[in-house]
Amino acid sequence: MKRLLEGKTGLLLLLLLLVALFSKNFIIKVALKSYGTCVYGVLTSETIRETRARSSSIVYQIVIKGKTYEGVSDITDPEFKRKGEEICILYLSSFPFIHRPVSFFEVPINCNCK
Repeated sequence: MKRLLEGKTGLLLLLLLLVALFSKNFIIKVALKSYGTCVYGVLTSETIRETRARSSSIVYQIVIKGKTYEGVSDITDPEFKRKGEEICILYLSSFPFIHRPVSFFEVPINCNCK
């Protein structure tokens, strides 16, 4: 009986971990849509390849209260945008390390970048 309980507990923990990982993006989307602030992000020459199946994405930087934060844009074609060009980014003013490009959202967001 004890071994069965341990198995169920382990399965429950794994299930909770999976739910947390999948709901993270949902929570971030909702928070950014509701409380996000728009700011321009500057594209860098750096690229990141997140998975083998995906092509490399261009990295952007934003500066909030003198601190620089980096993120991965959804721009994969280096000819489309070049280093120094600006894209619109939504971030949470209370937690500026949480940010996403406006293009991250399926539904267009009215964002007046500053």
